[in-house]
Amino acid sequence: MDKKNLTFIDLFCGAGGMTLGLKMAGFEPRLGVDFDKDCEATHKMNFKDVPFICGDINNLTSKEILKLSGSKKGEIALIVGGPPCQGFSTVNGKSRFLENPKNRLFVQFVRVIQDLQPDWFVMENVVGLTTMNNGRVRLAIIDAFKNIGYNVESKILDAVDYGVAQFRQRAFFIGNNKGSQIHFPERTHCNIKKQNQLNLFDDKKLLPYVTVGDRIMDLLDKNLPNHERPTHAPIVLERMSHVPEGGNQKDIPEDLKPPQLYKNTYGRLDRSKPSYTIHTRFDVASTGSLYHPTENRALTVREGARLQSFPDWFVFAGKKGSQYRQVGNAVPPLLAEAIGLAIIKSLKN
Repeated sequence: MDKKNLTFIDLFCGAGGMTLGLKMAGFEPRLGVDFDKDCEATHKMNFKDVPFICGDINNLTSKEILKLSGSKKGEIALIVGGPPCQGFSTVNGKSRFLENPKNRLFVQFVRVIQDLQPDWFVMENVVGLTTMNNGRVRLAIIDAFKNIGYNVESKILDAVDYGVAQFRQRAFFIGNNKGSQIHFPERTHCNIKKQNQLNLFDDKKLLPYVTVGDRIMDLLDKNLPNHERPTHAPIVLERMSHVPEGGNQKDIPEDLKPPQLYKNTYGRLDRSKPSYTIHTRFDVASTGSLYHPTENRALTVREGARLQSFPDWFVFAGKKGSQYRQVGNAVPPLLAEAIGLAIIKSLKN
């Protein structure tokens, strides 16, 4: 398709996982927006020719967005973003959803779409949105877009089904104002063993899940950006020495167990399986099950980025904590690519 019909703007873009994935699908980024200065630095290193606005979207006019993106109203094919959802869980009904001050960033996302009139939009967010308040939050979100002329569909997608070496579910809302049919990406990967056991065969041959071993075990001896091994206190190293591959806190001797009672902490990844969800503090032992499969340490930023499907040339800026946060918050590029290709399919139809 003509690239002029595949332009997009990424709001709340973070490090740029969605931007990268849509580029891989064939879209052309016109602008990135985020309030985080480290995300700005990351964006400028990896998308050198794409303008970036570092600031609060509440103070950003639609005219500024159009000017900096080099676009006119109605010319942008797609606007994407994942507005923070602090106030979504406190909605008391559809009519009061947009009035909640904590939802102002979502309101601003809707405002920009209404003003710029893209053909399509994609909003990604936490899975809980689809069931909060017995589904009223999901309906409120859909109504907000319908009120500005967009038909909308929502679906929960798991990144592992699209070649990402990680179980990571997110809710996606896709809409357009052209009356076009909305396609969500069809999965390309599956648990082959489970499929064979259940006889779940179809006409489309699915690939096996990509595993932790597939993605990170070749990194042990490589010198790459963002690949500095984290250090840990002696007591943490002692605890981890007792945890086998795929194990967790239950494998630590009683006299060494950490004070917290959560059994999924101090977990070690299994090379033969996809990773658990990469979160923003995957450098800390006590926040999940993301320790290296064979070494007594947390993952490096680069290893986490690999599990998120970022290529090695993609560099993350800022201090170490910020780098981990950027990786943990990102949309996996391979998942974003699958969504972009599904939208292109809709455009072609």
